[in-house]
Amino acid sequence: MPSTSGGNSPSAQSTRTQQMSLLSPRHFLSIGRLACFPNLFARSRVPTSLDDSRGGSSLRSLSIALVTVLLLGLYSLSCSTDAHSSRNPPAEPATVPALTATAPEASIPAQPQTSRLALEAPLAAACGRNFATVVQTHAATVWKNLDERAREPQEIDALYTRIAEDLRAGRPLLIVSYVGLISEFNDQPERNASWGSYYGNATYFKRSHRDKHTPKLFTHPRWTQRYETEADQDPVRSLVFHHRSSPNEAWKAYGVQDDFDIYLVLLAYRESERAGLELAANLRLDDAPVLSLDDGTALDLSQAQAMGYEGHNYFYDWGFDWDGFETAPGRVLRPKGLFSISCRTAREPGWFELVRHNVSVLLFAADFVSAEGYTMLAVVDGLATHASSAEVAGLANDAYAYYHSLNHPEWKRHNPWVSQNSRLHPPPRKSKR
Repeated sequence: MPSTSGGNSPSAQSTRTQQMSLLSPRHFLSIGRLACFPNLFARSRVPTSLDDSRGGSSLRSLSIALVTVLLLGLYSLSCSTDAHSSRNPPAEPATVPALTATAPEASIPAQPQTSRLALEAPLAAACGRNFATVVQTHAATVWKNLDERAREPQEIDALYTRIAEDLRAGRPLLIVSYVGLISEFNDQPERNASWGSYYGNATYFKRSHRDKHTPKLFTHPRWTQRYETEADQDPVRSLVFHHRSSPNEAWKAYGVQDDFDIYLVLLAYRESERAGLELAANLRLDDAPVLSLDDGTALDLSQAQAMGYEGHNYFYDWGFDWDGFETAPGRVLRPKGLFSISCRTAREPGWFELVRHNVSVLLFAADFVSAEGYTMLAVVDGLATHASSAEVAGLANDAYAYYHSLNHPEWKRHNPWVSQNSRLHPPPRKSKR
C-alpha cells in the first residue's frame, strides 16, 4: 500500500520544486534589503556609550556583506539542486502515443516525453550566475553611496573611537607621513625644502625640543628622535619621533585613563609618485613595513591610525584625469585619518580619490602652500589632543600664519588649510544676476 505521507510523495516533491523555482533573484534581493535596511541607510551618529561605539561603520558593513553572502549561498544551493535533478532525472518509461484504428503500429515511432526538469535545466544552471551579478551590482551601489557620504562635511568621531580602542589596549597613536622631495635637491634630502631646510620636516622635529616657538602654538612641542636610517633607494631617509602624553578630558570621556605613546614616522622619497602609491597601499591594504626602533620597539606601520602625503602635488604633472592610486585597490576596514600637505589638494582632482568610506580628512589644502614641519606638527598635535576636524584646520592655519609672518610682518593671512568639517569643499558660486 503506498504511503500517505506528504513529505516524500511525488506530488509533494513537485510542489516544493515549483515553490523553489518561484524564488527569483528579485525575491532574494528584496529579502536582503529588508534584512540590511536598518544599518544600510542609517546615518552615522555620535556613540552614546563606549559599547555602542565599538560596532562602528566597519561592523555595519561587515554585517551587510554576511547577510548578502548568506542569501547568495541559499539561492545558489536551490539552483544547484534543481540543476542536479535535471542532470540526473528519474528514469521514465518511454511513452508511445496511442495508435489509431487505421494506422499500423509499425508506422508510428516511439517518442519519449521531454521532462520538465530537462527544460528548466538551463535556467536553473544560470540563476546562480545571474543572482551573483545582481548582488555585485547592488554592492557596488552601496559602496558608491558610502564613499560619497564619506566626502560630506561631518565630524571625525569614528576615527577617535578607533584610536581610543587602540590606546585602551596599550597600542600607541601612530602617524605616518610619506614625504615626496621636491625636484630641487631631491637627490640631497638634507638641502631639500620639504625635508632638510630650516622648516623642513626632519630639521623642524629634530630641534622641536629646544625651539622657542613651538610651545607658543602646540600642546605637545617636545619630540625625541628614536630612529634614523639612510638608503640608496626610496625611502631614502626614515625618521621616527616619540612623545609620551597624558590623556585630557576628551580622551578620558572615551575611556582612555592611562598615559600613551605617540609616534610620528617621516619617510622621504626621491620619487613623489612612489610616496603616494605606498601611502595608498598602507591606507587601503594595510601594506607597510615594520620598523625596529633603537630601543627595541617594533613599530608596525600598517597599524597607523593616520597617514598622509607631504610635498609637491604631482597630479599637476600627470594631469588630473590620471588615477595614480589604481594599483592599490581595496576597502579601508577600520577608520583612518588622511592628510595631504600639498598644493590645492582640496580643490583639484587626485587626492580626493583616497577619501572613501572609513577615511576622514584631517587636513587638505585649498590654496598653494609650502609643505613644512610646523603644519605636520599641527596634525599630530590635533590628534593627540582629540581636536575636532575644524580645530585641526584652525591649528594648522594659526601655525602657518605665525611662521610666515616671523620674517615678513606684511604677510597677509589667507587660511589655506581645510578639513572634513571645515571648508573641505569650495563654497557655491554666487549668481551674477
